[in-house]
Amino acid sequence: MVTRRPRSDIGQSRRNKKGFRWSLDMKIFLHILHTDFDYSRSENAIIFRSAFSDDVQRHEATNERLEVLIAAQIRERNQMRAKVWVDICRTSLDATELGRRERFRAQIREAVACSKAQSTNRSCPMPARRPLLEASRATAAQSSSVPDTILVERSREAPRPKPQTPLSVQKPIGFWAPSPSIDDEDDRLRVSAPEHIRKMRKLDQRALVPVISRQELVRQQILVPPTPKTPSRAVAKRPVTGLQSSKKKYFRQFHGNTIYVPIKNLERINDPFHEVPEHEAHPAMAGNLYRFWIKGGEDNAHNSEHHFASRRSLSSIQFDQAPRCGALSWEDIYYHIDRIGKVNKKPSPFVSTSNCLVWIIRRALKTQIDHLKEGNHNVDLRITVINPAMLPPKSFYHVPPYFRQLKNKHEFTRGSEKYSATHEFIHWKEISKEAIVHTCSLKAITRLVNGLQKLRRALRFDILAGPGDLKGDICPQLRRKEVDICSSLVAEVAQFAHILGLQPQASIEQLSHLVSDVVQGWRLCVVRRSEEEWSQLASIFADALFRSSGQWSNHADYVKIMRAFREGVFWGVTSHFNAMHTTEHVRLAFKSAKSVGLGDPGKMTANELDAARLNNVKFEIAQRNKFPGRSTQMILDAPINDEGFVSSQETEDEDMEDNDEDDIHVSPSQRLLQPQQQDSDGDSTILYEFGDDGLVV
Repeated sequence: MVTRRPRSDIGQSRRNKKGFRWSLDMKIFLHILHTDFDYSRSENAIIFRSAFSDDVQRHEATNERLEVLIAAQIRERNQMRAKVWVDICRTSLDATELGRRERFRAQIREAVACSKAQSTNRSCPMPARRPLLEASRATAAQSSSVPDTILVERSREAPRPKPQTPLSVQKPIGFWAPSPSIDDEDDRLRVSAPEHIRKMRKLDQRALVPVISRQELVRQQILVPPTPKTPSRAVAKRPVTGLQSSKKKYFRQFHGNTIYVPIKNLERINDPFHEVPEHEAHPAMAGNLYRFWIKGGEDNAHNSEHHFASRRSLSSIQFDQAPRCGALSWEDIYYHIDRIGKVNKKPSPFVSTSNCLVWIIRRALKTQIDHLKEGNHNVDLRITVINPAMLPPKSFYHVPPYFRQLKNKHEFTRGSEKYSATHEFIHWKEISKEAIVHTCSLKAITRLVNGLQKLRRALRFDILAGPGDLKGDICPQLRRKEVDICSSLVAEVAQFAHILGLQPQASIEQLSHLVSDVVQGWRLCVVRRSEEEWSQLASIFADALFRSSGQWSNHADYVKIMRAFREGVFWGVTSHFNAMHTTEHVRLAFKSAKSVGLGDPGKMTANELDAARLNNVKFEIAQRNKFPGRSTQMILDAPINDEGFVSSQETEDEDMEDNDEDDIHVSPSQRLLQPQQQDSDGDSTILYEFGDDGLVV
């Protein structure tokens, strides 16, 4: 009989150990600890142990084990797949839940205060160290021949009498060992020896240092003042020209600057420019484009509320067509991106726009702060919403594929190489009045956001105007706030869309792009919801948009706005900007939307419309059976059976009956002309014979 060999002891101990069971209070406590406080992993484990000491002791979990368990729970909370975490992270709470969470916050503060007190007690306090200091000073005073008045603080105890023992009998304090003479050759060998050998020689030389007792050391520290350090001479800086390495070489840019470039990058510098593919230069356009500009001044003469023109075409009357993506001038694109273009007064033939609302508003806020620092309080900053569908489709160019090739040439100056141009689209020559949706001032936007509580907490202009990179610094701060999408926030987002000029008659692309910009740009927290809950939020958005515009709602626009809201959240839950430009990002966006219950917004809208049509058909059937004369007054064109659907056989029979009725009312002359017309269409050589009575034989 074959026996199975037992597994190792480690595996058996892991199987026998009971798993850590998380209660609801533990998870709520953990949520409060990571949301309202900012401690390290080890500190979180200590605070959690102090709050649930009995449970932790029952499972015999160490602090290291607690750190792993807490990290796993936080990861599960961030994924929002378990319903318990969805309920915990909701913003609408009752009074009982608010009281429990406030009790947990007080418990966390108490645990932190206790841990700080324990850490203070571990260190030796000053009253405890004072007797040791006094004893050391007293001992130093006994062995010193200096008068007592020189000591800073005398010992409170009476000094013991000094023993009358001759120095020859006393124990020596230290001894000196003469160092052997070292010639120059040995000195050079010692300096050139390896580091570990020099350290060993230094350790061997420690025996030559006089050994001084601790009492004598304390006495010297008290009596002898510290010797001031002499300032060392500043090392002269060597010229950079003499430090050229074999791995890097100098490269002179075409406008005169000299930079230090690795040798491996010189090959890319000498490579010619490659033609940008059309699908990269003209990707799928979003519903809206935004442009930030300053009103007034000679430098902004090319900007207005009804027209935007490039600096080069401002005084030109030629309106040639936009060139294809491979025929653009690389020099024009370079001077448009690099800051040296304005310094050298190189007019650009392009008009800059962006498809990211958070980037435009952040730039406007930072520009406003710069003007306020200079004392200019009357600057008028404007943001314009542009509809790209009203412009030629090939007149917009996406900047990143051009920027990547220019960056390989190492020609950018003044930090322009750090600008990735992820959200920038440049338009050829001008943007006409027909494409401008609305122009709004930054003051009006700020006034609206500050007046709405939920919207102010969601958009957080104070964080947006802070220093740092948008993707690396600002977006993580916005994500840590964890602002959830609720009904009141959705209604205020509709007011935000209205102030930007989007009316209920706007297209689905425009409305959905705005919702996507708010959800994705400000990193709102989207939890999983059912189709009914998403439909409720979409209807709230539609009602608020109609209410803000002051218009009566109609069913067609109402359904369109609901579809636009779902579509905007669909693209907003993904973490990738411009997700519709690549197939892989589209797949990831579909996966993210499916995890929150928005797998197919179009199917959800179609199901609602089918349900409404089915209810209408059922009502018509009931009315036809109830009133016999209503069958001739039905609003539906096709006949309907008892189940509410059109029968193909009934349709064919009705068509045949209609044809027979039409034949009854046709005159003989018309009946005679019909076959003639049909035959004349097929063959023009047909002859007809007439009899004596005048009829066709």
